Amino acid sequence: MDELKTIQKHIEKLSKKFDGKFAVLFSGGIDSGLVAYAAKDFADALTIDSEFTFRYKIEDAKRFAGKHGIRHRVIKVNCLDEKIKNNPLERCYLCKKKIIREVKKLNYDLILDGTNAGDLKDARPGIKALGEENVVSPLVELKFGKKEIRKVMEEIDKDFSLKPHESCIATRIPFNSGINAERLKRIEAAENYIRTLDVEIARVMDYFPEAMIEVADKDFKLAFENRGKIVEKFRGIGYKTITLNLEAYNK
Repeated sequence: MDELKTIQKHIEKLSKKFDGKFAVLFSGGIDSGLVAYAAKDFADALTIDSEFTFRYKIEDAKRFAGKHGIRHRVIKVNCLDEKIKNNPLERCYLCKKKIIREVKKLNYDLILDGTNAGDLKDARPGIKALGEENVVSPLVELKFGKKEIRKVMEEIDKDFSLKPHESCIATRIPFNSGINAERLKRIEAAENYIRTLDVEIARVMDYFPEAMIEVADKDFKLAFENRGKIVEKFRGIGYKTITLNLEAYNK
């Protein structure tokens, strides 16, 4: 695994340059999971438990860390302050700043994350916060993209490598549309139900009282065939209109 050794050596060099206590922001996804694995001799893996975090991702992080001998902590962070509740365009930036500053209170001298080279091509306000707070992204520095990362992870943990890339619950809510705990829980309950139907990727965009479901191409037929069950469940959650986006979600 030459690519893994490259990442490990890069992190080892960082450990010599920055003497002290290391942390990896481990969301429970593939990218940060690879960094957490490569850095396990030097760093704690920290999973943030906030209002925007899917419960299943916390459990995924716990299982992966336990399986591979990674020191792991779940850190509670309250992200719903007055600014973020309004869901402004810079929500991701504000949220990332808040999380990093909470982690710094735990006296970590260097914080790593799983941002990869491909992420730089997208509009991601959170990346600006990483730079401002001096968070190091080894996969960016080594120019590793999603394809390379998945390949390395296949050798480490085949099942984990098959996980789809996922974003936080707040991304399901239109900008400048208020966020509250009830809305976030409703979205999570809806997506959790869709996953019980063996749909690999499911996003429920919340335009309450409308829910717009997004699935991958391969899961479109499955979602449509289960439309009766989905409508019944979603109406029980509180949605009145339930639609299936004809444009497949394939990110």
